[in-house]
Amino acid sequence: MRKRVLSTILTAFLCTSSMLSQQSNRPLNLLPAPLHIVEQDGEFKLTHATTLHFKGNLSDKEYFQTEIEKLLGSRLKEVKRADKRGGVSIITDSSLDIPKEGYQLNIDKHGVSIKASDSDGVFWAIQTLFQLLPSEIYSGREVPEATLPHLIIEDSPRFAWRGFMLDVSRQFFPKEYIIKYIDWLSMHKMNKFHWHLSDDNGWRVEIKSYPHLTEKGAWRGENEVTPPAYGSGTGRYGGFYTQDDIREIVAYAKQRHVEVIPEIDLPGHSRSSVGAYPEMACTVEDTTISVNGEVKNLLCVAREENYQMLEAIVSEMAQLFPSQYFHAGGDEVNPSPWTKCKKCSALMESNNWSDPHQLQNHFTRRMESIVRKAGKRMIGWNEIIKGGELDSSTIVFAWQASKYGFESVRRGWDCVMMPGEYTYIDMQYTSNERGHNWAGAIELDKIYSYDPLAGETLSDEERQRVLGVQACLWAESLDKPARQVEYQSFPRLSALAEIGWSAQERREYSDFYRRLYGSHLNRLKSAGALFRLNPPKLNVVNGNIEVSSPYDLAEVRYTTDGTEPTVDSPLAPSSLKMEHFPRNYRFKAWYLDTPSPTIPLPGVDSLLLKPEVEVTTNMPERDRWGAALAADWKPNSYFRSTRPCAPGDWFNFQFAEPLSCSSIHVETGLSNISRYQLLDGVVEVSYDGDSFEEIAKITDGSVRIVPERAIQQLRIRVLAANYEPLLVIKDLRIEPLLSK
Repeated sequence: MRKRVLSTILTAFLCTSSMLSQQSNRPLNLLPAPLHIVEQDGEFKLTHATTLHFKGNLSDKEYFQTEIEKLLGSRLKEVKRADKRGGVSIITDSSLDIPKEGYQLNIDKHGVSIKASDSDGVFWAIQTLFQLLPSEIYSGREVPEATLPHLIIEDSPRFAWRGFMLDVSRQFFPKEYIIKYIDWLSMHKMNKFHWHLSDDNGWRVEIKSYPHLTEKGAWRGENEVTPPAYGSGTGRYGGFYTQDDIREIVAYAKQRHVEVIPEIDLPGHSRSSVGAYPEMACTVEDTTISVNGEVKNLLCVAREENYQMLEAIVSEMAQLFPSQYFHAGGDEVNPSPWTKCKKCSALMESNNWSDPHQLQNHFTRRMESIVRKAGKRMIGWNEIIKGGELDSSTIVFAWQASKYGFESVRRGWDCVMMPGEYTYIDMQYTSNERGHNWAGAIELDKIYSYDPLAGETLSDEERQRVLGVQACLWAESLDKPARQVEYQSFPRLSALAEIGWSAQERREYSDFYRRLYGSHLNRLKSAGALFRLNPPKLNVVNGNIEVSSPYDLAEVRYTTDGTEPTVDSPLAPSSLKMEHFPRNYRFKAWYLDTPSPTIPLPGVDSLLLKPEVEVTTNMPERDRWGAALAADWKPNSYFRSTRPCAPGDWFNFQFAEPLSCSSIHVETGLSNISRYQLLDGVVEVSYDGDSFEEIAKITDGSVRIVPERAIQQLRIRVLAANYEPLLVIKDLRIEPLLSK
């Protein structure tokens, strides 16, 4: 049962008050929603004359004064006693009966009073106070004074772990961007930054005892140990964080009460480290592809020197990261090389093991010992629960499904819930947008609907082992367009923050949506974060297009010629008669000057042409992914080769009848992700069935062509290797001739 800090009279008043007053003339729109809030009549003005009485962490005081100075142009005058005539009083007192990270915020005619039993609670109270101030508090633009409503808030978090993971291996983000992201996390009361610092496509943390990890493993390209991937091109791409960079980021995060948790992903996902130190791998020839599409990315678990190397790496990283946690990966291991390795086979035989999962458990137990020796507590992805027992201190990250989290707590291990179908924000918002889709599209209402404790009956002890919730942002699709990492994150992280902080009974999507569009998006905008708006909703009924705005006062604009709507395009009425070809309609909503995605009319894909066509290629076909799948007119099936493409390779579409159309979209690689693409090639067409002429160049995986007349064949010709394990060719998207 939650502790209470208010008197019996106030508690009774809270019980009869609305959770977020719907009667106020000035909606507060706080996010995440506080546990209890009472709005009262009256206002308090924060000005240059306001004083500050502060007792607590000096770092919190410096943070508060710095941010207030940005808003008002000067710091508050500090006094030894609370000024009842109109001051700010911030008190940290461990004897107060306030839950960990909780706080009491009171604003009345005497000023602002914040009380908490720990520094975390003070900092989160400050974040709530900032949300009550003008949004300029986030932009640094000065205002002469700020008006605060009289109120009482009693608040504390539902979960202790409110996390976010960023993958910096597949795309590299500079130090300054990481610092900016930490600000965005702290304004949402999110307290864990899980930093995915190594993977197949780049090692990002400087290790002085093993310099090749960054000298070689931090880079990919045509002449690097790690090949091009995820839109990086054939030139040298990458980077790493120096130890000084890491110290600066960790110190900055600490002031904002965000714990930085490092991860190096082992023993799979290790192509960059194996590329830097090839002796770490099993000495076998194995080109099988892991589930994430990589080869030669596995450490040898029977090589004793690997554990000596890993102990040195973990020891060095432990000095950089004061967090009590260290994440050692453990996911998506391809055990094929282990089954062919003499050392690994001997290890299995000596222990009477028959399952490769037991080898992974052996590696995990060794890593647990290394991490404990460094004074840390180990974390691993949920695959580590297979093949044997774990140390009781190990934490399981349940990403494949919530059931693995429930299994973990029943077996005695703490877990953090992050099932991909709800919390993997690298997923598409909708099928029309960029991002992964293996866990399905995750629109805002879907992520908000997630309850980490729902679906199983747990004992009180087991519930306590569910530490909290985390969102994960993998970077495969973040190479383009610019600032895609923010677009994928917000406002989905705003929803995740409320899942982690607010009591389940306090959460209701329509109320969250009102607060988000009422004020919070403006806070994000002022804080410099890009975000994705919900697009307008469209429906076609009896030849009329019905248009619904995504939020109150939204500007929905449209075009009828297939071009992108702009702020100068006509405003869309709630209903308009369809007088043009359906694919030519485009609609977009605006929040201030931030646009939503452009969306076409529903059902336009059903109008695409699907002619009879024969496909041929010189490239070898992968089982179940033959060339015919590039012409079966199904969006989720396509051709996959068994090797990288090479100059001179070709893929041909021969139509049964001459094809007349307005345009053809030629696409290689996975949809909405820069993977398995053709990096350099051409599209050729034949109008007579014999001779070909080049009509377009492919430089970024896809191209749209406009044939001059009916064509009989279309051919994709490869000019350069793509340096990936395979090439994907997808169905053509053939648009009919416009009739209007």
